[in-house]
Amino acid sequence: MISNPASGQNEGGPTPPWWEYATIEDSTKPWQEAVPPPPPLTERFAAGIEKYTFFKEQGDSQPLPENKILRKNMSDSAVILLRQCLQLSQDLSAGSSPFSNYFDGSLEQDVKSFQKRHGLRVDGAVGAETIRELNVPAAQRLDQLQKNFEHWQSQPLLDESFYILINLAAYELRLIEQGRTLLTMPVVVGRPEYETPEFKSEMTQIILNPSWNIPTSITVKEILPVLQLHGTYLENENIKILQFRHGRWINVSRDSISWSQVDTAHFPYLFRQPPGPLNPLGRFKFILPNPFGIYLHDTPAKFLFENPERRFSHGCIRIAEPLALARKLIEHDNAVNKESIFAHLESWEEFPIVLTQPVPILIVYLSAWVEEDGTVQFRKDKTPPPLDSLETETNESEWEDL
Repeated sequence: MISNPASGQNEGGPTPPWWEYATIEDSTKPWQEAVPPPPPLTERFAAGIEKYTFFKEQGDSQPLPENKILRKNMSDSAVILLRQCLQLSQDLSAGSSPFSNYFDGSLEQDVKSFQKRHGLRVDGAVGAETIRELNVPAAQRLDQLQKNFEHWQSQPLLDESFYILINLAAYELRLIEQGRTLLTMPVVVGRPEYETPEFKSEMTQIILNPSWNIPTSITVKEILPVLQLHGTYLENENIKILQFRHGRWINVSRDSISWSQVDTAHFPYLFRQPPGPLNPLGRFKFILPNPFGIYLHDTPAKFLFENPERRFSHGCIRIAEPLALARKLIEHDNAVNKESIFAHLESWEEFPIVLTQPVPILIVYLSAWVEEDGTVQFRKDKTPPPLDSLETETNESEWEDL
């Protein structure tokens, strides 16, 4: 884990150099260098489809009653149904009886494993959401796997040896090298009205301590109503007002503007928040050119990553461990002078790092896939909206020269 990179502070002592206070749980080990990489996802999909074809042929268990709540140390006839359901999907531990009506610790661990691979809150208790997933027929799961396999095959090729994969359905980012996952972290994606789209791009730049050029849609819809009620809002949030006059951007005083008379249809101002503790982009912004204005960034709101479903943004992707990702990307890019950037992160000075080796990134919605170890994962099955219907928060092309 990383000690509060968004604030630049290390709990319990002074802040060490940023390169040192990132401790990354790297999934690769020295002995793995000689081990062949796992099968590609296309092959793993085929294995998962074969498994669920078998599950479909063996038939489904009796559904669990939807009004039940089952947890550890309970005895109930529905526990037998739970055990049999987990047995059919190979989630019941070896040696556990499928006929016991007692909910023991071993069963609780099996439930947690099932919850984890279905993207549910992992608490070991069987409530409405877990029962809903347990009762999905094997035929429906097989169909879900097949459709996601087809969707994966339709994506742009990712034959690069080093790339980033973001699965919107899993709310997860993975950094992959030679077929192995180096780094995994949760992400926050767009709210239903600001769906994050699927696309392929390249990460070209990391900005330390970024400013935030607030999109006009957010300014008009969300900030102006607050500003009209609380006149000191901009000062409290350290937000500057700029206007383009005589060929250049100039700072404008809040008191010189009659907010009730502002034309919101042709809003003439840019709200800009400099780097600092209040900035919602945190310490890092990762640039990936695309027509939607989407980028990755840090966030001070770390508590949002505790939610199983993380659709809270206006379209951009917030990542849980930006320092870990930045470190891996910079280590991979031999041309970047690492020593020259230490002091910039320690201050609140905005500083761009150009990646001389752009890193491919694919953002995709997969509600079913197969892990490197063969575990089959399922999430809510939903089709992203057409790209031309999307409204995102961040089309900043008009402000790029600031």
